[in-house]
Amino acid sequence: MHTIEPVPVFFEDGLARRDLSDPNSPLEGVGRFNIEIYLVALLGVDVRNFTPPMIMTVRFVVDSVLPFLILIAMSYLTPRGDPMKLAQFYVRLKTPVGATEEDEERAMAESRANPDRFDHTKLFPNTDWEFTKWDKTDSLGFLACCASVGVVLLFLKGILLIGA
Repeated sequence: MHTIEPVPVFFEDGLARRDLSDPNSPLEGVGRFNIEIYLVALLGVDVRNFTPPMIMTVRFVVDSVLPFLILIAMSYLTPRGDPMKLAQFYVRLKTPVGATEEDEERAMAESRANPDRFDHTKLFPNTDWEFTKWDKTDSLGFLACCASVGVVLLFLKGILLIGA
């Protein structure tokens, strides 16, 4: 039978007596306070029996999800921007780069005159979300980035094998 040793949950280095020479002195947390685990405990999850990998996983998930939840909440709590200014901003982002400066200026003038001309490319039509559908160029760019990361990782792996 395999016994799992208890681990500190809320404090990275556990608990220690405030006065080491007095065994009756109060305990205090040592190291980083894991606010992520505390937030999960506030939601009613029993975190007392978490293993070290579970603690790290929960911290990672909370650190990944919480900023988006805060962003969404703040977007509902703050006033909306001027729709015309927003339309002009997104027009610049959505208008493809022209082959020449003249082509680009012509495309931008057309986009400024009709800010809704790229709304058909929205992933979520009739919403304020500005995610667009991928086209061939987006897919190729994403695959090129993945390939670049793969090359770097293979290079690092090669360096590690040489040094071993």
